[in-house]
Amino acid sequence: MSDWKVHRSKSSCNVCQCEIEPGSHFWSRLVDNPEPDQESLLRQDYCDAHWPVEGESFCYWKTTRSEEENKGPRMLDSDTLLTLFRELPESEEPRKLNFRYLLALILMRKKVLREYQKGAAVLKLTDTVEQWDIQIPDMDSDSRKLAEEDIGQLIVGLPESEAVESLRPNPEVVS
Repeated sequence: MSDWKVHRSKSSCNVCQCEIEPGSHFWSRLVDNPEPDQESLLRQDYCDAHWPVEGESFCYWKTTRSEEENKGPRMLDSDTLLTLFRELPESEEPRKLNFRYLLALILMRKKVLREYQKGAAVLKLTDTVEQWDIQIPDMDSDSRKLAEEDIGQLIVGLPESEAVESLRPNPEVVS
C-alpha cells in the first residue's frame, strides 16, 4: 500500500479537456491504473456533460471546485464523504476494507455517523436513516500507518506526515 498515491484534481474534464471553473460541480472517480509501473489508482475528473462514464470505478464522488485555489489542501466536505462512503461496496479486499473503515472513522469524528451498538469485531453505525456494519480490519501498527497515509493523501491531499496527523484524534478531546 505504500505506493498507493492519488493526485489532486487537474481542474479539467478527462473527456473534453474543458476547464472546470471555480465554484462549479464536477465528478471524480478512481480507477485502476492500466500502466503496470505507475500508481495503483488513477484519479479522473469529469464535467457534468460527460458524466456518467463507462467502465468500472474503485469509487466516485461529486464535488465542487474551490473558488479559493491557492489556499492549500482541505478535506472534502461531510456530504461528499458520506456519499463516497455509501457508494463503496462491501468488500473483503484489504485495500477496500481498510479504506471503508477509516472513512467510517472520519465520518464518526465529523459526527456524521454514530455508533448505535458496541461490538467487538464490527463497527455498527447509523446516520439516522441507514445502518451499516463495518468490519474492523486486523491491522498491525505498520498497516495502520500505511492506511492512514493512503486515505490522508486521497481525501486531504496533504504530505504524508501532515495527512497522518490530520486523521489522528485530538488528544485534548475526551469523549
